Amino acid sequence: METPRQCWYPCGILPNAKRAEEALQQSERKYRNFIENTQDMVYRTDRDGNLIMFSPHGVKAAGYDSEEEMIGLNVANDTYLDPEERRRFLAALKEKGSVENYPLALKAKDGTSRFVLASSHFYYDDLGNMLGVEGILHGVTDLRKKEQELRESEAKFRTLFNNANDAIYIHEVLPDNIPGKVLEVNSTLCSRLGYSREELLTMTISDIVSDAHRQKMPEINEQLAKKKFHSFYGEHKRKDGSVFPVEINSNRFTFSGREIVLVVARDITERKQAEEELRQSNKKLNLLSSITRHDILNQLMALKGYLSLSNEMIDKPAILAGYIQKEQTAANAIERQITFTRMYQELGVAAPEWQNVNASINKAVSGLPMRNIRVDIDPKNPEIFADRLFEKVFYNLIDNALRYGGDHMKAIHISSQEIDTGLCIVCEDDGVGITDEDKKRLFTRGFGKNTGLGLFLSREILSITGITITETSEPGNGARFEMVVPKGAYRFADVQ
Repeated sequence: METPRQCWYPCGILPNAKRAEEALQQSERKYRNFIENTQDMVYRTDRDGNLIMFSPHGVKAAGYDSEEEMIGLNVANDTYLDPEERRRFLAALKEKGSVENYPLALKAKDGTSRFVLASSHFYYDDLGNMLGVEGILHGVTDLRKKEQELRESEAKFRTLFNNANDAIYIHEVLPDNIPGKVLEVNSTLCSRLGYSREELLTMTISDIVSDAHRQKMPEINEQLAKKKFHSFYGEHKRKDGSVFPVEINSNRFTFSGREIVLVVARDITERKQAEEELRQSNKKLNLLSSITRHDILNQLMALKGYLSLSNEMIDKPAILAGYIQKEQTAANAIERQITFTRMYQELGVAAPEWQNVNASINKAVSGLPMRNIRVDIDPKNPEIFADRLFEKVFYNLIDNALRYGGDHMKAIHISSQEIDTGLCIVCEDDGVGITDEDKKRLFTRGFGKNTGLGLFLSREILSITGITITETSEPGNGARFEMVVPKGAYRFADVQ
């Protein structure tokens, strides 16, 4: 009789069932291992919105001590910063059945915010009954913080970029070092050139520089290609076609595989203007020094001649008195020349600067015997670019009016008006006026009853910055002096 085969399986459990049970246990271990080790937050709620499962990483991220502490929390009331957001989230789930990377703002145990992207869906039993919501939450709090920091950093950079006193722009560099399209500009460049940002971003670098600057660009780009940094002087061209000098600092670098140049351009119009005017004033100073020296020498020769004659006429008092009078006249002339030289030596020594017209008038009035003469200052309150001795111009004009305007003069009036060539500043009085004969020599050095240097000096001071002065009155109708300030050399006090 054959011995029965030994049974290796528990009674009632077939081999296939055993393998299935082991496979299920293994699957559950893998699932639990995944839940416990994933860096995302895995969760499940019941149909009432109460948490019934939350992964360990999620527990830690939410600031709780254990999963048991979180089980039973109502997600709408306990885990959302805004309960209304829970309703919007459920509405999206009902509409689509599931959501992916849905942004949510959740609340940690301490009340601080946690930002996540939710990939979730409803889950059901075998009969199709909805049991709740489950899914994965991907934490993006750190990312949101970095994005906010980046936005703040970009905002700070944009503020500095746009509010810089210098013009800043970026342009691309094409093959063979050819300058290409303008890629970015700041508001200073827009205002200096007269273009909008949108207009400039459709242009190339060649469109915003002068012809002379454009001819130098191959050399400039060659220097940039070698050294990556280059400083030079150039010229920008405005929308109206006018050009102005700039000091440029350029940096070339590679960004995202693209060759670009960062340009910082400083408007040096005033500096160049001051340098040119300083050169011109020095030329005039040298000329005046030469002329003055010549005149003084002439007077000294005359004085020495009369002194020699005086020695010969020592015993002839009547003739001697005449010679002494002539000697006194020569000495007085020398004294005037030396006084003028002392004043004129300051002319053009310092660079021209912006001067307020009304302030110069008030200063002149405070230093003169005005009697009952009224002085009306300019209501437009202009400022002009002139030599630092500019205040002496109105001093001389008002002083002349007081000396020669007559007893019936009541007022001196200063006004200004923009004209085609610039700004016309008028200084006029209601005195006796100037004769046609005197007008011909009015600005000649030495003409006049006093030193004869006031109006001559005024014209010299103004001419340093290209300002002209003329006398335009009708005889007998008071004096009228017109000063024409060229465009770009005047502004009004309320405009900076």
